[in-house]
Amino acid sequence: MLRHYLGGQRRVARFWNVSQLHGEWFESFGNRVEHSGLTMRLSQTPMLVLDDMGQRTPTDAFLEFIYRIIDSRYANDRPTCITTNMNSEEFLEKFGSAIASRVLGGYCVEMDATDRRINS
Repeated sequence: MLRHYLGGQRRVARFWNVSQLHGEWFESFGNRVEHSGLTMRLSQTPMLVLDDMGQRTPTDAFLEFIYRIIDSRYANDRPTCITTNMNSEEFLEKFGSAIASRVLGGYCVEMDATDRRINS
């Protein structure tokens, strides 16, 4: 999806592995300016990819952070691509209805393929 979106044009996109994002979010927690800056960058970037969402069970505070980003992007029609190994029911259970309704209400592609990392 990211390659299709970029299509050889000069568009800005941010790619975040959610575990790495959690680490940066956690490190910025005591610094209000840095924390707000992270939220703004993720909310306002033209295209956001959140990779491996659901790899770990998020805390309530991290869920609130993710909700703010996804809700802001949804409200402002900014594309967000989320990769996960979960099905819709598992996603709803782990992230709750507020996040799931904004994510699952979009264009969802289910891929059934062998993990290339396992067979490498």
